[in-house]
Amino acid sequence: MTKFFKKSKKLDPTTEAVAKVFNNVNKKITPSEVAQYLKIHPNTAKNRILELQKKGYVKCEKEGKKLFCSRKRKSNF
Repeated sequence: MTKFFKKSKKLDPTTEAVAKVFNNVNKKITPSEVAQYLKIHPNTAKNRILELQKKGYVKCEKEGKKLFCSRKRKSNF
């Protein structure tokens, strides 16, 4: 598992790959950008990001029609 998500329960390989993208990027990114980077469908990327958001690891906000997401900064990691 990635360093950032070390304390989380086991993630499936696709969700873990999405988590690694957030570990390597220090800016807000869209699900489409994650999908392009991982060569997966944008809907798959969005669903995995929303899963990470529900677990409290990623924060997302809408700006217009676009969804921008970034890693939550936690002091205990």
